[in-house]
Amino acid sequence: QVSIHRAADDFEQIAEPLITYRETLIARGCADTVCNIIVPIFNQISAVRNCLESLEAFTDHPCRVFLVDDGSDNYTATYLRKFASSRENYTYVRNEKNLGFVGSVNAGMSAAGSGDIVLLNSDTIVTPGWLTKLMRCAASDPSIGIISPLTTRSSHLWIRPNPGETIFETAINIEKIAYPQYPEVVTPEGWCFYIRRRVYETLGGFDSVYGRGYCEESDYSMRAMANGWRTVCCDDTFIFHEGMVTFKGQRGERYQHNRKLFDYRWAPYHQKAYAGFSTRNPLGRLRRRHRAMAPASWNDPGDELAHVLAKNQTDVSAKHQKNILDMIPEVAPDSVIQSFRQQFEDPAFRRRLWEKTRGEVHRIVFLVQQMEPYGGILSMVQLANDLIQMGLDVKVIVLTPKKYHEFPGLLTRPIVYDDSDSLVNNFPQADVVVATLWTTVYFMVAIFAHQPDFLPFYFVQDYEPDFYPVRESQIRKQIEQTYHLTPYAFAKTPWICEKVRALGAEITQVPPALDLDLFYPRDITAKKTAPKKILTLLRPQTPQRGFDTAVKVLKKLHETRQDIEIHVFGCDDQELQKHGFRVPVINHGIVENSDLPDIYSQAYVFAEFSNFHGFGRTIAEAMACECACVITDSGGISFFARHEENALIAPPRDVNGLFLLISRVCDNEDLHRQLCANARQSVLRFDHKHSAQKTLAFFRKSFSTEYIPLP
Repeated sequence: QVSIHRAADDFEQIAEPLITYRETLIARGCADTVCNIIVPIFNQISAVRNCLESLEAFTDHPCRVFLVDDGSDNYTATYLRKFASSRENYTYVRNEKNLGFVGSVNAGMSAAGSGDIVLLNSDTIVTPGWLTKLMRCAASDPSIGIISPLTTRSSHLWIRPNPGETIFETAINIEKIAYPQYPEVVTPEGWCFYIRRRVYETLGGFDSVYGRGYCEESDYSMRAMANGWRTVCCDDTFIFHEGMVTFKGQRGERYQHNRKLFDYRWAPYHQKAYAGFSTRNPLGRLRRRHRAMAPASWNDPGDELAHVLAKNQTDVSAKHQKNILDMIPEVAPDSVIQSFRQQFEDPAFRRRLWEKTRGEVHRIVFLVQQMEPYGGILSMVQLANDLIQMGLDVKVIVLTPKKYHEFPGLLTRPIVYDDSDSLVNNFPQADVVVATLWTTVYFMVAIFAHQPDFLPFYFVQDYEPDFYPVRESQIRKQIEQTYHLTPYAFAKTPWICEKVRALGAEITQVPPALDLDLFYPRDITAKKTAPKKILTLLRPQTPQRGFDTAVKVLKKLHETRQDIEIHVFGCDDQELQKHGFRVPVINHGIVENSDLPDIYSQAYVFAEFSNFHGFGRTIAEAMACECACVITDSGGISFFARHEENALIAPPRDVNGLFLLISRVCDNEDLHRQLCANARQSVLRFDHKHSAQKTLAFFRKSFSTEYIPLP
């Protein structure tokens, strides 16, 4: 007979040292002041690169970083291995198959043996001192278990940057006005999720019942709260979160499924806690104080009221040229235009600028007419972001908020003014102002007449007189005049420079810019399967994009070839119907930049029918994704496209020639293989970081003694 009491005593004797040993290990792990940062990654290396570079630059506390590769493609895996292997405190962890967010962060947390843990999304950009402030929050109260900071994109912990603020200025301003309260929040959020080691040792990782992701961090927070831990917001810390980069388009079904699981467990408690959080509104005062820091005249383009108040609603599309011609004398009368260029010949003006900057450029303002998701704006957004990440204060002013398109990845919040007078009278201080469309040059002239203490630059992205027929001589003359107004014009291709210089104007070439970490060939087999996908860009409202030619070529392809499937992007179905487009196609609509590489990589041929190209951005993007291209011979494409070598090229509007070249690629596998193999190599020199550095060097050189003769 075995005594139950004796068995209990024996078990206690065995278990007690094990429990003591585990407590010792936990205590040792909790005492480790080196924090573990877990970054789960699935492709999207362009965003990842920004995240990792910000970690390197702005993390001022000892840390170990675990890059958890969730079965990414070869390009991403190679980049991550190289990045981690060159740094002592980085560890590369790879899931051989894609596990989703939950599985990835659990793998990362398991690899982190001691110290607190921060889960950080790969589409974030951290700001100076972020980790030190989070750890200071954790140390302020031993009952704090989980922490999230403030960010741009969040359900509950959002702070919208003020008009004119970069993300780094927002972080500075939040720290200035915050009296850290570390308010309790119902559920900290997974894009930056700080977990105390003691909490992790108690709860373990995320519950795998939530599969690939959604609601898992809310469940974890509820479990922590149920165990007596506080979940708080670090309200003096702000980081950038682009949002929906990896899970783009996957929220619906997955979220609904996981939300049901979460509600089954926590609904009564969560509803009560959330109601209390909403009533307290602990971040409301901070948001109001932050918004009050912005000048009253600087409107946010996301506010509906800004669109109602704005009087600069002139439509600058080609079909509304009368509106434009009426606008110019109102914005910049002839007398103002005549005195504008004369300023640069005044030694007193040039010396004053030199003494102000000594060749250093800190404040840059871009003037854009409208924010729409097209090539010129995409180039400006990319340049602005690169300059911001180089430490500059960059502002973007939108003259016409009509058709405003939100760019979640833009690292500065655009400004909108009520009218031209408000623009001129309340223009921000700047060293450099950059016009980005010919109409914006006239606004720049008007601003300069009121505030002549910056150098005016013109980013020429196309030869804009050719937007209009030769018979429209009046408006072509107004455009040509803009090339003579400032000697500080610049462009990305020799072709644009040659066209501008032919008018007797000055212009400087800077390198083209392409995000090669975004545009690279994806591991997609669709290109090799039937039917062969023919992809093209359609923009009926932009005459120079060759819509009429595209319609004829695509119609002919549809009628004569049974082995193809036509895909288009660039406009919605309604726009196509409005212009009488009847060819059966698969329309991807207006595509976000981050989604384009997958579409390019699936295409067997990318066809471009433009009458002329300033640079040929979509062609360069497709070539970077190793797509065979059939294009028209005009404009900036000669800078990188070579007929029969890396593309097939026909004259603009040559319907039969373009049709035959597309058919030729479809029928000749060796030719197709050759074009794909040579395509990416042709555009590797177009790295956007290098382009931004050269552009900034041009800005600085324009202030130098070489350009400004000193007595």
